[in-house]
Amino acid sequence: MEPNEIHSPAVNTMIPLIYKNYGGTENKWSSLLVADNLGDQAPVVFVFRTNDTVRGDARACRIACTITRYGNRGGMITMNLGDTNDPDIALLADGTYTVDITAGGPSPISGFSGVLPYQVATALPGGYAAMAINLTVTGKMMTEGRSQVRLSGAQSNAYFGPTDTENSGVLYAPLVFNNSNGWNSGIAISASNTSGSQGLSADVTFYNEDGGFVGEVSNRMSSSNAAWYIYLPALQFLPDKYRGTAIINVTSANGTTVGNINGVSLAAAVYHVNYDRNAAISYDAIGQTSIAFRTDAQGELPCIPAGFTNCAWAAEIYKTGTVSAQQTVVGTETGVRLQNVDPLLTGAPAQVVVVYIDDSGIVWDTATQRFIIPPFGVHTLFPLYDSQIPEVFRGTMRIMSTGNYIIGVANTVDYTVTDHDASGAYNLQYNTGRSR
Repeated sequence: MEPNEIHSPAVNTMIPLIYKNYGGTENKWSSLLVADNLGDQAPVVFVFRTNDTVRGDARACRIACTITRYGNRGGMITMNLGDTNDPDIALLADGTYTVDITAGGPSPISGFSGVLPYQVATALPGGYAAMAINLTVTGKMMTEGRSQVRLSGAQSNAYFGPTDTENSGVLYAPLVFNNSNGWNSGIAISASNTSGSQGLSADVTFYNEDGGFVGEVSNRMSSSNAAWYIYLPALQFLPDKYRGTAIINVTSANGTTVGNINGVSLAAAVYHVNYDRNAAISYDAIGQTSIAFRTDAQGELPCIPAGFTNCAWAAEIYKTGTVSAQQTVVGTETGVRLQNVDPLLTGAPAQVVVVYIDDSGIVWDTATQRFIIPPFGVHTLFPLYDSQIPEVFRGTMRIMSTGNYIIGVANTVDYTVTDHDASGAYNLQYNTGRSR
């Protein structure tokens, strides 16, 4: 877990998509919410919001439904949205929700003075970390969603600084599918305001793998009750077998960036499902501060060697198989998707160097790759097809770029398994020490 996933008391975080008995087939999705209380006994408050326009009673949660649980120091709070015996859960209607999460407790800076920058802090009194585990028991598929705080300068504090905040309403999704090898994607976007409401304008622009424009969808949102779920097969302008990228741009009603609106947070996540394989994958959309607008500080990872403007790490890479004219044996494989998001709109390509390191620390120099990614374009690294990497390989990948900034996501799939979920994804970690 990254340090910016530990949230101070009163900081509002959100998970953009959770489920209660939701789905059009027997594969009904439900979510398990988990929160760890990292300080003194304190309440953790879950606020459920939905865009249900059919149900007219209070269970629609358009105004929001609140459930409060209490946890002791170090205690774990769990809430199973598939548990109909829980009286609080029973009152929630079946469907999809955005959940806002806060914890009580005193301010972590109460009584503090003269704290040096980057000094190691004590445990946050009443602070918390939270996530959702989304699963379908019938289909044996699972994804996860981490609580996110974004685009809200009002939710930082003088002691710990910003908590995973971005300073521009732009988020990137480097990999999305429309019926590509059985995979389809959905994008969940949500906004939240700690007080009041702001009118928001959201645009999602889709590109092909060469960086060419494919199409765009737009929506108006409200920060007091906003959730926008986009299912790619429902977008008629996307071609069949589409595999591309998306850029999410959210501004206020008057055209200013969301980051300039006091108290507004934005979160987005991408979900892939392949029902033929009983597989599901999710990852968080990636914001500009993770890459272009970062401020390097003590404890953050340097680029090695020096001179690269951007670098990232894929923590765990697998190759277990061979591909030849005689046979194809495919086991657990990791693919890494890189995108030149050109966050400053310079139009410059990114020159990328990728180094493979096995789990014993040996650098595989012969496997080093060098390539160029055009603006908004992508490059996919799939070790299975790389003859310079041994047939059985487990290690890490170091990715460095100059000329422009890149982002990425790593996907791992066990191709020998089709009767249950054997896939997963994670965001790369950048030299800021952040993965998003």
